[in-house]
Amino acid sequence: MTVGEVSDLLHVPVSTIADWGRRGLLPSVKIGRRRLYIRPKIEAQLLDDAEKKLIALERALAEKESRLDVLRQLNEEGEGLAQGSQAVLKGLTDPKRFQPAVLGALVAKLDVDQKFAVAVEAALGRNLHAIVLQNADMTVEIMATLSGKKLGQAALFVPGLGNSS
Repeated sequence: MTVGEVSDLLHVPVSTIADWGRRGLLPSVKIGRRRLYIRPKIEAQLLDDAEKKLIALERALAEKESRLDVLRQLNEEGEGLAQGSQAVLKGLTDPKRFQPAVLGALVAKLDVDQKFAVAVEAALGRNLHAIVLQNADMTVEIMATLSGKKLGQAALFVPGLGNSS
């Protein structure tokens, strides 16, 4: 292959191909003053590079999926939340009764751009660990159970509560 053909194949300027050929980065042979490039070896090199990149990407994806699984599990278990908040997520003393009223932890419901995460954390403070409820119907009973059974403290958040109609 000529330098122009390799340039077209790789979408790289002719001067770069010539430089790579001189430095031995591309398989080529010099015949007189001309340098010819060996297509099968170039294609094999491209394939090998692509396979290495694919393996690296697959490894990175597997690591990120594993981390995401761990984070999801921690989120479901309420890890890092106050004892009372964890108790509410687990349904207190009667999961069948209380869990349908619970939407989850506020921190798990937020989708914040990374550049604003620190500001949101600072603004919400401990309220990030609030438990989001479907409605206000079970609020008094949840608080009474937390207090009566000494299960800890929890902040409760009811979306729409306090909105004027």
